[in-house]
Amino acid sequence: MGNLETSRDFAYIEDTTEAMVKALETENIEGEITNVGTSKTHKMKDILSLIQKETDTKEKPVVLDKSRLRPRDVKTLVTDNTKAKEI
Repeated sequence: MGNLETSRDFAYIEDTTEAMVKALETENIEGEITNVGTSKTHKMKDILSLIQKETDTKEKPVVLDKSRLRPRDVKTLVTDNTKAKEI
């Protein structure tokens, strides 16, 4: 595993698809940048814990793989979906 302390904003694929369709149907937004997400973050270690719980693998050891660490990793990535809500 890489860095489990990072936080990311995850989006459900159907919500993302719906946002893309609405953007295609909206006039005069060509060239605009519109972010789609939840504006909520989840730590990667919490996501891993949920996956382990759902797959009944909590006892399996988690091994840090330093080759998967990113030298310039961003600690938190979160979406500002203000513009998307306006569409």
